[in-house]
Amino acid sequence: QVMSDALFGSTSPSQFWGQKWNTLIHGVLKRAVYKPALRYLPKAFAATAAFLSSGLFHEYILSAVFYVHNYELDVNGECRWCYVPSYGRNLVFFLINAIIIAAEHKVGGASIFTWIQTNLPIPLISLLVVSTALPFAHLFTADYILSDYFVHGRIGFPLIV
Repeated sequence: QVMSDALFGSTSPSQFWGQKWNTLIHGVLKRAVYKPALRYLPKAFAATAAFLSSGLFHEYILSAVFYVHNYELDVNGECRWCYVPSYGRNLVFFLINAIIIAAEHKVGGASIFTWIQTNLPIPLISLLVVSTALPFAHLFTADYILSDYFVHGRIGFPLIV
């Protein structure tokens, strides 16, 4: 199961990214980046390396999605209607989430968080968890929104799946 009730069943940012959201890619990054990095780095840096790799992978996806083919170029070698993404936003988004995970591990055991875990319903906790990344979501979605990618969903959706 690739997605496991991530938006309404997560009780912490690390559970969201590690057990609920895109578990297929999580497993690949854990085996290929996190575990090998643990041999040389502390946990927080190994996790940051995994998030960095995810950010770089998403930057690569942008280059594939918005690739300009030769037949789209005019005689001057330009494509006036093609969208050129601003690279780096996805990388920053994932690095911010690495910081959120590190902060969770540093202060997650504080009494306020323990109280939240034991007294609030899981959907409300999940809303709080998603809210940790929501202020930065525009970094991840900006190029898709600015390019009208979602407007042309019938073309773009198969690329996502």
